[in-house]
Amino acid sequence: MATGLSILYSFPALVSLLLSIVTICNATEPWNLTTWCRTTPHPSICESRVRLIHPDDVSLEHFEQATTILAIQEAVKATKTVWQNVYNLKAEREKTRWKSCGSHIDAAIHDLATAIGTNSDDGRRDPLYKALASLAECYKESMRGKIKENRLEVISSHLYKLVENAIAVNNSSTALSMKVERKLSGRQGNRCKETYRQFKSISQQQGKAPDVSPPGEGPYRIRASSTDAKTKVVVAQDGSGDFKTIKEALDAAERRADGRFLIHLKEGTYSEHVGIPSHLKDITMIGDGIGKTIITGNKHFGHNGIDTYTSATFAVGGPGFIAVGITFRNTAGRHGGQAVALRSHSDQSAFYKCSFESYQDTLFLFPGRHFFRDCDIYGSMDMICGDSAAVFQNCNILLRKHNGDDVVITAQKRSERDGGSGFVIQNSRVVLTEELRPLGGVRVFLGRPWGKFSRTVFMKTYLEGISRQGWREMKANRDGDLVYYAEFENTGPGADTSGRIKWRGVRVIDEEEASEFTVERFLQGSSWLPATGIPYDSEL
Repeated sequence: MATGLSILYSFPALVSLLLSIVTICNATEPWNLTTWCRTTPHPSICESRVRLIHPDDVSLEHFEQATTILAIQEAVKATKTVWQNVYNLKAEREKTRWKSCGSHIDAAIHDLATAIGTNSDDGRRDPLYKALASLAECYKESMRGKIKENRLEVISSHLYKLVENAIAVNNSSTALSMKVERKLSGRQGNRCKETYRQFKSISQQQGKAPDVSPPGEGPYRIRASSTDAKTKVVVAQDGSGDFKTIKEALDAAERRADGRFLIHLKEGTYSEHVGIPSHLKDITMIGDGIGKTIITGNKHFGHNGIDTYTSATFAVGGPGFIAVGITFRNTAGRHGGQAVALRSHSDQSAFYKCSFESYQDTLFLFPGRHFFRDCDIYGSMDMICGDSAAVFQNCNILLRKHNGDDVVITAQKRSERDGGSGFVIQNSRVVLTEELRPLGGVRVFLGRPWGKFSRTVFMKTYLEGISRQGWREMKANRDGDLVYYAEFENTGPGADTSGRIKWRGVRVIDEEEASEFTVERFLQGSSWLPATGIPYDSEL
């Protein structure tokens, strides 16, 4: 997967544009900057940085925009350090870690840009949280490296804190005060709305990114999303289609006109490690069915510098991705350790009648909203993992024998108390494969908390082979009181909740609490699902 910076504009031009837009937006009277910064978790950094843009007092609108602009600026600076390390390091494993880090920063930059281009306080909250989660992943990768002097340069405390400040401004009493003040001032007109329209217009134009990525890994173009137009190509290994490989079809998608790009993958086994970068939006892949159209790879953790992130057979970053009738497979085997079949950074992605096959970390889901319907998921340890909002409806979760003693279905990673991520498994089936029968000494758990505020719900699902304890601790997070692990109206021999682990965060919810889980609420909006053509149940 290409991991260079994929923002379409050079950063100086972006900042110049945004500052000029901010200058013309004058919906409120200036207030004291120190007063505004006191509402953020890091007031001193807030004030010193915002004054670089606004030396004098600032209106609330200007203040809100400036916090996100500054985060983008710091993130772009971080990418330069990332690629300097990639050039300078000799060990392949170290290079891989820094490339993974660069991918996370790239995703964060796109989310920060999305936040600026969104004309609502609520709409900015989700991409800002996504950006923060991506930076946390990059920080984790950098801390594993050996180049100690560069660790804080890449994900400096300033960068992380700048994003936290932007979240606070858009999700705190500051935002509420802004709404109140707008009403009191009576001066809210169309000029600030025009700010966002201008930004969106510029962000959809073709341009050139800063030259900070290695040859062949950037820059990229950002294109507008549209469901009005479709381009269809066929991939067939026998030469009967437009292309013989998936990569060739994705290269064509880079050159497309605006609109959804549909790729028909004819029956066959495609031994490709596929990467769809974050700028490449609205890709649909339709295969000929599970077990017929197969995308396969065998990368796994620890082999030739590979880490969990880069082990993925299929990696998608662009929003609006849809897959139908495809098997995604990693053949590293149960002795291979972490070996990802699908890694997704995509937002509003949907998978229908697909199969995902591996052992450990089969599905690695990063911040975004993901929907799975009528899918088969094979795995053993942490087979569904990551910090995302994901709903699984009418799916088969097929448990395999792990190299260790335990089998764990989920490892959800919500790390922020107010974060919107979590997994919901509904109207599905958890069953043992033949290789796991009989269980013997193997214990099977519904999940373990990868994040401090991990959230997973199993609802109206058939459970087989689940340990009476139900849930398991994780060494990295032994405080189970902050998690939200819920079960509702499950059936089968593994549904007995009388012996569940005694964390306060583990609960059996009633119908009233279960009614809070709708696709609309859990995925922070489901208006995009009808356009996919995939059936879904709105009520969880």
